[in-house]
Amino acid sequence: MEINFFKKGVITTSVITVIMLIFLVLTASDYVVNGGDYGILLLILSGIVILLCGLINAVKVKFESERIENIVNIALFFLLPTITITMVECLNSVFVYDFYVVDFINTYLLYLLFYGLLYGITGSLRLPYFIFTPIVFIFALTNFYIYKFRGSPFTPMDFLSIG
Repeated sequence: MEINFFKKGVITTSVITVIMLIFLVLTASDYVVNGGDYGILLLILSGIVILLCGLINAVKVKFESERIENIVNIALFFLLPTITITMVECLNSVFVYDFYVVDFINTYLLYLLFYGLLYGITGSLRLPYFIFTPIVFIFALTNFYIYKFRGSPFTPMDFLSIG
């Protein structure tokens, strides 16, 4: 197994990771207040997941066997949407134990659809996470602040009020 760091990748991933950690710090009170008994644990786990996702994206791991590399990439492809869903929902004060199974599966399949479309367009298993995940987090953060100030969720009609 060979591990390589690329300067451009490390800088980009560091910036994205720092932004995600800032979002986490901004919403830390929601974890503690609304998280119940597990709020602090979820806050710590969210921070660890952000750092692990940053590490995964910052390094290029080359396995000796191409088969092992394919298995790891496919496992990450199916695991990372779950992490993204969890973090987006935590941003909006919906925690893992509040998920309805059907809603989670529908959201998971929708995320997989977008990741799969981006994979089909780019041909890379990593690029969908760099493209789609920040967009999802921006919409989640937008929804968080609009809901906090206005009391109603972010809707497509809100795009008309931007101009």
